[in-house]
Amino acid sequence: MKRTVVLVLCVALTGALVLAWAQNVAKPDPSDEKLQGTWKVVAAEVQGMPVPAQKLGNVRVTFAKGAYTFQADGETQKHEYKLDSSKSPKQIDLIQRREVLNKDSTKEVLTELRPGIFELNGDDLKLCYEDEDPKKRPAEFKSKKDTRIFYLQLRRMK
Repeated sequence: MKRTVVLVLCVALTGALVLAWAQNVAKPDPSDEKLQGTWKVVAAEVQGMPVPAQKLGNVRVTFAKGAYTFQADGETQKHEYKLDSSKSPKQIDLIQRREVLNKDSTKEVLTELRPGIFELNGDDLKLCYEDEDPKKRPAEFKSKKDTRIFYLQLRRMK
């Protein structure tokens, strides 16, 4: 009898923990809804150097529930992202998948992670990410010389 009660309690506790975990996993990041929409890149730095404004004229990024589209010079790229706004600064992982042709003519999909940080303030978005090393995440909103850190300032399009 005592064993049965203990067993029932263990099963109930396990069920409650699994349910709590599932609800937490399925819970969207609170910043995600505010990020949705199309953004124009208004300033950018690469390797510590500003990108000339004329090169940014038509660069757009659209965020839509876990996916983002990058548009520039008539080219469109679709990728994924994940947010973690519980960290400081808030974190974003840009996930890019691209198909490559191997030497034996087989196709392979490569997944590349671009860890970054973001700051959302109304219709202004700061985005800074590492383009080369998936284990390095920028600590500040700044691109430095001799790095592959990209820093973008974006404004929501209306």
